[in-house]
Formats: sequence, C-alpha cells, structure tokens
Amino acid sequence: NIDFDANEFVKASFNIKMKYYKLILNEKERLKENKILDEAVKQKIKIETDTFDAEKFQKEADERYKLFMERRNLSNREK
Repeated sequence: NIDFDANEFVKASFNIKMKYYKLILNEKERLKENKILDEAVKQKIKIETDTFDAEKFQKEADERYKLFMERRNLSNREK
C-alpha cells in the first residue's frame, strides 16, 4: 500500500509550475533586453556607417603605410 497525500502532491505540482513560470518570465525578460541591446548596436552601426568618410580613411591609411615603409627602410639601412 502506497501512502499518498494529495495535498503534498498539489503543493509539489504548484511549486514545479511556479519555477517553470519564473523561468519563462526570466527568459522573456532576457529576450527583451537582448532586443533592446540589438537595437542600440544597430543604431550605433548606422551612425558609424553614415558618418564614415572613406576618402579620409584611405588617406590616413596611405600616410600610415608610407610612414611604416620609411621606418622599415631606415632600419634596413642601419643593419
């Protein structure tokens, strides 16, 4: 004969459901926060894309490369 307490079963079942619902709520909250963060990142990328100056970037890259080559040639001559 199994000793079965219906009240204990109801309490245990309720506690399991509560934990499950809390997990669902936490996950919904996390997804909402992720969506907010995604929107912020998209906005930042859009701003950076809109304000990106390709000509200026290329000019700076060319200057850095030229400086690098000059330094490299100097150090090769000193060897």
